[in-house]
Amino acid sequence: MKEHEEKIAKQVQFIYPSAYVVSGSGAPDFKCGDINFRDGLLDGKTKEKVQKQQTIYKEELNKIKEEGFRKNKDIFGLVINFGDLDGKEYYILEEDVFLDMLHAYKLWKEEPLK
Repeated sequence: MKEHEEKIAKQVQFIYPSAYVVSGSGAPDFKCGDINFRDGLLDGKTKEKVQKQQTIYKEELNKIKEEGFRKNKDIFGLVINFGDLDGKEYYILEEDVFLDMLHAYKLWKEEPLK
């Protein structure tokens, strides 16, 4: 859903101002993911109406990982929403991506303020 993808892109733009929604994402092979930014690629998954659950298939996770590698991205994952576009987004990341981000956050927190 385009509104969901635009919301994610706006969130990512706080850190990566050049983040954008890929037009026609999922169609041709050369267009990967829904949201593209310098270091990453995200695929948005949302429901048309508000739901309490959403099914995520391992195939979807593998696909965004493969697309990320093809585009030389270090960060890749799925972003899910339960149909409430005013609600929270939930990011599903592979373990290595999460641990790399956790390590970077820890280093940032430990750096003395200047």
